[in-house]
Amino acid sequence: MKRLSGGIDIGSESHHITILDEEDHILYNQKVSHKINEFTESIKQFKKIEKKERGKISFALEGKNGYSAPLDRILLNQGFTLYNVDNLKLKRFRQAFAGEWRDDQRDALQDVKIKRAYK
Repeated sequence: MKRLSGGIDIGSESHHITILDEEDHILYNQKVSHKINEFTESIKQFKKIEKKERGKISFALEGKNGYSAPLDRILLNQGFTLYNVDNLKLKRFRQAFAGEWRDDQRDALQDVKIKRAYK
């Protein structure tokens, strides 16, 4: 079974979610509004990706200010594995790999890379 890696940049009104395969090909790269119906639709897409790729997605997310709820609980209830990215590790990673700050898409990708580096 393939190991698929997801990264979630948590925001107060929306979250940016990126999923990569083992060769770093982007399988999913979307901004999702902080709404239950959008979470439900996204999870349907995640399940389709798992089926198509014959893999299992695990997600890394930077949990801060409680904005990950209820998405984090929904993902867990649907059988996905979650890894919390420490804010300090993310800051250090950003310093090591310079680029735009406050870029949700880039931050979601960085969460994936951090998860792989520390797993």
